[in-house]
Amino acid sequence: MADKRKALQSKPVLKRPIKLNTLQAQRIYHDRFRFVSNSLFSLSVILRVIGQEDDIDTLEDMILGYFNKAETELKDSINRYKELIKSQGIQEIPTYSEPLEATIEVNSPLVFRLINTFQTMDVTIQLIDALWFSGALRDKQHCAAHGECISHMNKFLGRVTNIEKRARNAARQKGKSEEVSEEAPKVESQPQEQESNQKVA
Repeated sequence: MADKRKALQSKPVLKRPIKLNTLQAQRIYHDRFRFVSNSLFSLSVILRVIGQEDDIDTLEDMILGYFNKAETELKDSINRYKELIKSQGIQEIPTYSEPLEATIEVNSPLVFRLINTFQTMDVTIQLIDALWFSGALRDKQHCAAHGECISHMNKFLGRVTNIEKRARNAARQKGKSEEVSEEAPKVESQPQEQESNQKVA
C-alpha cells in the first residue's frame, strides 16, 4: 500500500496552451520539447535532493543564464527584423496552413519559460518569412536566417539537458542517485500534451 501511495504522489501542475505556426519551431518542439521539459522538472527535484546551497546556486545560476541568453538573442533578432520590416514598408505577416496547438501540463516554473522561448522562436521565424515574401530576403538569405535561428535554439536546448546531467552526477557523488531516480525518473516525469492541428483561415 505504501508503495502504491508513493507511486501516486499528487504533484502541482498548471495547464498552459502553446501554439506554434512555423514548421521550424514545430520540428524542434516534436524532437526535443518532451525531453528538455523533463530535464527541467528533474533538475528542480535534483537540486532539492542535493540540498547543498553552493551546488544549488551554481546550477541554478547556469540554467537561468542559458535562458536569459537564449531569450535575449531571440528578442534582439525580433527587434532587428521588425526594424527591417518597418523600413521596407511591409504590411503583411504570413499565416500558416498547419499550426500546431497543444496543452502542456507544466510541472516546473522553468517549463513556462521553455514554452515562452519556443513561442519567441516561432515569432522570429514568422518575421523572417515576412521579409522573404516581400522580397527583402533572397532565398539564400532566407535559408541562412532560418538556420541561424534553429542553431541558436538547438544550442540552448543542449545546454539545458547538459545541466541536468551535471546535477545527476552531483547527486550520484553524494550517494543520492536512488532518491533522485525515484522522484525524477527520466522518462515517466515528462509532461503530457494534447495536440490538435487547426488551419488558420
